[in-house]
Amino acid sequence: MKKILLGILVMLWAGVMPLRADYRLTGFYGGSNASAMVYLFALENGNFADTLASCAVLQGRFELSGKFEGKRLCCLWIEDEHRKTRIDSVCFELQDAGYLAYVGTGDHSFVTCDAKEEKIAAAFFRNECHFVDRKKELVKQYVTGTEMEKDSLARLFENLITDYEQEESRIVRENPDSRAAACAVSAGVSMYTYKFKQFLYSLGTKVNSAVEEQKGWAALLERYAMLGDAQKAWLATTDFQKRLTAVKSKMELARLVLETSAGKEAPDMLLTEKGGKEIRLRQIPGKLRIVDFWASWCGPCRKSNPFMLALYEEFKDKGLEVVSVSVDVDEDAWLKAVKEDKLTWKYNVRDLKGQAGSLYGITAIPCVLLLDDNNQILGRNLPKDELRRIVEERLK
Repeated sequence: MKKILLGILVMLWAGVMPLRADYRLTGFYGGSNASAMVYLFALENGNFADTLASCAVLQGRFELSGKFEGKRLCCLWIEDEHRKTRIDSVCFELQDAGYLAYVGTGDHSFVTCDAKEEKIAAAFFRNECHFVDRKKELVKQYVTGTEMEKDSLARLFENLITDYEQEESRIVRENPDSRAAACAVSAGVSMYTYKFKQFLYSLGTKVNSAVEEQKGWAALLERYAMLGDAQKAWLATTDFQKRLTAVKSKMELARLVLETSAGKEAPDMLLTEKGGKEIRLRQIPGKLRIVDFWASWCGPCRKSNPFMLALYEEFKDKGLEVVSVSVDVDEDAWLKAVKEDKLTWKYNVRDLKGQAGSLYGITAIPCVLLLDDNNQILGRNLPKDELRRIVEERLK
């Protein structure tokens, strides 16, 4: 009996007898498809032989695990779940080990055998799972909750977001030289690039998801700063900097929109009247001021002018002022539109310094702000009925 056992041990040591092996593959998805599925296929003669594991990508992260005998050539395959089309694929040799994967990025995708990196990636994945599972519970309660219960649930959700972001930062801070940490940062930027993140922080109307998104972005930038030089150098070999720069611009505009929405103080602007005379927004009197950003070439802007005129005529004697701020470059076209649309209010001005974008984050017109006499913003792009209601209420 002892001789038989010894013989088996020798065969195992020599690699003659296959072992039943455990593997775990944890990774990050940096692509643009919200409905990505990940499959692990075994290959034989260049063809798919068996499906070893599969899972859906969870907010840019996934984990596969299982058992098999010996070593096998495999393919990590990513496809669009709805269209059933390939997004990305990476071939590698699978054995009893931990693997880190970064996929959905074309030439920058990889699968590497590294148990330590896989453990770090797994920590990110567990944090994501906890967040998603807990959010599902809160959403379920929120749907049927009373207003008081919704307020309480909103606070719990905001705390959940804070805990989630803090845990992400802790993992990076403790592993600054980890490739998994760099992948987490890169995949995080992708979540913002493709606007997946905006859905992550939504919970009814009690939580301002745009505010939480800004906080998350700030935390992500801090995590990038935590990374070691080697990992930043690796990211520089990918399209990371290009994506980072693009998202920074978008998030800055989103920040400006938040800072110039209801409840905030309106930044002052230097406006130009006909003939070149300049006037500041805060110099314009009025109990209420409608600041209407428009242009002669903007169809929706021109269509809304009759409504503005009717509102102005009804309430001008009670303290309503309209400040019509054109972003026209062509002065003649601007003045022609003012005349054609019979804009009879005094303050037909132009924004020649581009302050609509730099101060207010305006990227599309028309954009209408309602200000009180203390320069507080009462509303931004309010529906016409709501705008009229507030004007009536304030000037009755």
